[in-house]
Amino acid sequence: MKKTARNLFRITLAVLAAALLGGCLYLNSLMPIITGYAAKNLASAVFISGREPADVEALDLHFSFIKFTRNRVDFEKQTVTSRFLWSKSIAAFREGYGVTLLRGRGKDREALLAQSWPLTQGDSALAQGDPALPLAADEAEGTPPALAQGDPALPLAADEAEGTPPALAQGDPAQSSATGDSALAAGDSALAAETVRGGAPAALAAGDSALAARLEPVARALVDERAYNGHPFAFIVLHKGAVVAERYDRGIGPGTRLLSWSMAKSFTNALTGIMAGDGMVDIHAPLDIPEWQQDARKDITLNDLLQMQSGLEWNEDYGNRSDVNLMLHRETDMGAFALSKPLRYTPGTHWYYSSGTTNIVMRWLRSRFPTDEAFLTYLHDRLFKPLGFRNPYFEPDMSGTPVGSSYLYATARDYARFGQMYLDDGCVAGERILPEGWVDYTVTPASDSKGGYGAFFWLNRDKSLADAPEDLFSCIGHDGQRIFIIPSKELVAVVLGYSNLPDHMIAFDRLLKDILAQLP
Repeated sequence: MKKTARNLFRITLAVLAAALLGGCLYLNSLMPIITGYAAKNLASAVFISGREPADVEALDLHFSFIKFTRNRVDFEKQTVTSRFLWSKSIAAFREGYGVTLLRGRGKDREALLAQSWPLTQGDSALAQGDPALPLAADEAEGTPPALAQGDPALPLAADEAEGTPPALAQGDPAQSSATGDSALAAGDSALAAETVRGGAPAALAAGDSALAARLEPVARALVDERAYNGHPFAFIVLHKGAVVAERYDRGIGPGTRLLSWSMAKSFTNALTGIMAGDGMVDIHAPLDIPEWQQDARKDITLNDLLQMQSGLEWNEDYGNRSDVNLMLHRETDMGAFALSKPLRYTPGTHWYYSSGTTNIVMRWLRSRFPTDEAFLTYLHDRLFKPLGFRNPYFEPDMSGTPVGSSYLYATARDYARFGQMYLDDGCVAGERILPEGWVDYTVTPASDSKGGYGAFFWLNRDKSLADAPEDLFSCIGHDGQRIFIIPSKELVAVVLGYSNLPDHMIAFDRLLKDILAQLP
């Protein structure tokens, strides 16, 4: 009897030890995700968006194990170090590139930190900063315009009111025009102290003042009162290409660059379209990815990837040790990690959402250029500059590839201009940026998506937004970032911020219903 009891005790101890060891091993596997998420997102929020570390920790990082990380912001080195139990991660900001989570070997990290942005010198006529480009105080400091605090007067820069690019404007920035409850401050650039990268912003003129007045209560309810749930930072609506609503949370302004999350996928769509128009890629031809040439993956096309029908195995669950979390927070080459996945379905037959596919696309597009300088020059000259983006950050992984699935930082007005380009069939101020027919291709439903997805854009053919028109298509970010494009209403609406699932997501269907109800 005693021997049996001792054996039972030993077995119990062995089981408990195995369970403890398994739990520790699993927790250890989560460490790069926990500390990596905290370091990367805090660094970008501080060094790109100009937000206070304590505010980011209290809002963006206040969930799950992430809220228990200990974070140190080094403003001199422009790094963030995040620790949890026995693990730590470091994220570093580099001018031009943005923030990269440091992974891999020490010499690889040193090499990355030694890189300088290749487009600073001779990037454009504006490369060293053009003194003719006015900058409002609210934009320079990243603070909300005076109007966002409830001032009924709405100053409008003369250059924007008249549709003239700021670099050419001679008007007095004190001139104003009522535009609802927006804040169209003089100039449309980012921080004054920065070297300017990019072109002069496409003019955003003030829209119909009567419509703006009707949308004012909606803007206030969304941003100030949070009546639609969530925590929006920025809100802008364009109707017929002109601003009819614009509002910012405290600490945020027109010059504040904010995170896209998965809205970045739609920018990867745009880059692909531009390259297709230049004859550099064929979206219907199998990709020449070496790792795929010995198996059925060799038949995967850009079209399959753009429509999320690659057939590759993938787990997009954000709440655990999933493929997407490992990719974003552990891997040095995110595209290589995604393309290493085996095939589960015949390409082009099965739809499922995969951030990995976008990073495969961006990695492959980058490989079409002889150097990174050539690739980055093309990205900025052919996409960002024509749209008037000033100092956007499309942040790369350790391998140098921009994280096309997730990490773009731009202003609310930048995102609005991007949406307007798609509303205008790929044109900006009469100049064609996307090839003819690309927008039609983009909004063609993927065969297995049940009308809900096109090519790195979400569709409303499935009426997932019941109160919005079926022709609506959109860019969607994980934490409540949205660009809504509604051709039948000539409308673009942008919402940015931190509105996370499951309890804090914005009631977008109700918001759109209220916006559309105000249209003439």
